[in-house]
Amino acid sequence: MKKGQAAMEFLMTYGWAILVVLIAIGALVYFGVISPERFVQDNCTLTPPLSCSELGDFAAFRADTNNVRVRVNNGAGATVNLQSVTLTETDGNTCTRLDNATSVNSGAELEVRFTCNDVTAASAVGTRFTGDLDIIYSLTGGSYNQTSNGKVVVRVQ
Repeated sequence: MKKGQAAMEFLMTYGWAILVVLIAIGALVYFGVISPERFVQDNCTLTPPLSCSELGDFAAFRADTNNVRVRVNNGAGATVNLQSVTLTETDGNTCTRLDNATSVNSGAELEVRFTCNDVTAASAVGTRFTGDLDIIYSLTGGSYNQTSNGKVVVRVQ
C-alpha cells in the first residue's frame, strides 16, 4: 500500500465516523433532547453610561405581579432623569412598569420592577424570559434626551 492510499483510507474511515457523530448530535438537538437554551447564561446589557450586567441585577420570578426586576446602575457621573423605562417581550407585548422613580443619582442604582405577560405564577421554573429594555433619560443640566438600549435574558425562578 502506498502512503497516499493509506492516508486517504485513514481520512475516509474517520471522516465517516465523525459525520455519524455530528448527525446523531443534530438529531438530539432537533428533537429537543439536547436544548441549546440550557447553555445560555442569564444576562442583561445596556449601552453606557447605564448598566445592569452584574449577576443579581436582574431576575424573573413566578408571580402574577412584580415578576421581572432589573437594577440599573448609573455610571454617567451626573444624576440621570428618567423620561421612560420600557421592557418589551419578544412577542411585542410591553411589560407594565410598577415603580415610579424619576431619577438615579450619580454612581447609584435603581431597581425597576415590571409585570410581564410571559412570566406568571403558572410559568415553569427554568423557562427563559427575553425582553428588550429601552431607557430614555436626560442628564441633570442637559437639554436633550438620550437613549440606552439593551436586552434582558433570564431564567424564571
